[in-house]
Amino acid sequence: MATRNPLLVVEQRRGDVDTWPSHVGYLFLEFPTRSIIKQLTAFFYGNGISPSLAVGLYELCNEDYTSLVGSSMRTFYWEWQRKRFTPHLSQYYDIHLRQFL
Repeated sequence: MATRNPLLVVEQRRGDVDTWPSHVGYLFLEFPTRSIIKQLTAFFYGNGISPSLAVGLYELCNEDYTSLVGSSMRTFYWEWQRKRFTPHLSQYYDIHLRQFL
């Protein structure tokens, strides 16, 4: 079975990435500090993008730090899913509402 392009999958589910706020795109280019990774993960998590798609999309855009970013993203997802009924306390841009939550 062929691996699907994560960009195409994400765009099918959440719309064209060109309509996302520009700051999200810049997060892919920055050195992945804990804060940068948390912001990216909050965006993906808040918009219902699975961890595997989030990591795949990051790798497609910036493969230099995939191992570090993937591990950190999965940790944030795990923490936030475990505390599902508690706000995850990270602001993110909601694609459908077109505002920060």
